[in-house]
Amino acid sequence: MNKQFSYSILKYRHNHVVEESLNIGVLFFFADSPKVVFVAPPHIKRLSHAFPDAPIQSVNALLKSFNSQAQKLSEKAISYLNDYDSLISEWFLTPNGSSVYFDGFRQAPIWKNEAETINYFTTKYLAGYGKSLTESKVTVHSESYILNKYKQLLTDNSGGRQLNAFVKEEKVEVKNELISFTSDSYWQNGTQNLVKAVSFDLQSEDGIETKALALAKKLEVLSSVLQDNQQRVDLLLSKPSNRDLIGVYKSATSILQNTNAPHKLIEEKKLVQYTNKVLTDAIEI
Repeated sequence: MNKQFSYSILKYRHNHVVEESLNIGVLFFFADSPKVVFVAPPHIKRLSHAFPDAPIQSVNALLKSFNSQAQKLSEKAISYLNDYDSLISEWFLTPNGSSVYFDGFRQAPIWKNEAETINYFTTKYLAGYGKSLTESKVTVHSESYILNKYKQLLTDNSGGRQLNAFVKEEKVEVKNELISFTSDSYWQNGTQNLVKAVSFDLQSEDGIETKALALAKKLEVLSSVLQDNQQRVDLLLSKPSNRDLIGVYKSATSILQNTNAPHKLIEEKKLVQYTNKVLTDAIEI
């Protein structure tokens, strides 16, 4: 059985007598994460076309504030499970007869994953505003995300060691007359290990494949320099959130694996083991 999530549609009601309304946002509640996500159109021209005298500036400001509130709420979301009225009144809107209101919460099965679910339901309920939508940030496992996770694991498991004596948060550039490569940090044992975060949490097959090919080629061209310098490149990889792209991600890792340059691939699920090895093997620099 698919896991369930809850959602509520934000509406603008221009005339309380006629009760004519227009959807202007969707609030998602994922209890398992827990996570709260608010999605709204970046431009509400559809609203101004439907109701020329609607207070567009005020509505836009409200949508931006809901975006910010949803991001703050995610960490505390679980305390509002099955108490959606309190969630709305304490974080978004009090039930005061305003022109802007949430139309109750509904439940539905998660479709594929959270990102796909958000995309499907916003497309469904916010059709007519265009493809680009703003949302409280769904966590993308970007380069900065994966690098921060690596650093946090080192800190959490350091056992009080002075990490800056063993792990240097300094960029190292490797280059020849054709190309250059810059790491995010480094540590040393028998070799100088250049740590580089690489995100494949992208939106297209072409983007993932192109990124892998470009990086593999760069390492190939610098292979002899790396060997001469007794350096190894440790690539910290994040995979796509979209499960439909896992196949091309596996191809991307194969492309990187098959380069002749001295390197190591560390997928996000292996970060704990890798950081433990760093803490065990790194020598003072």
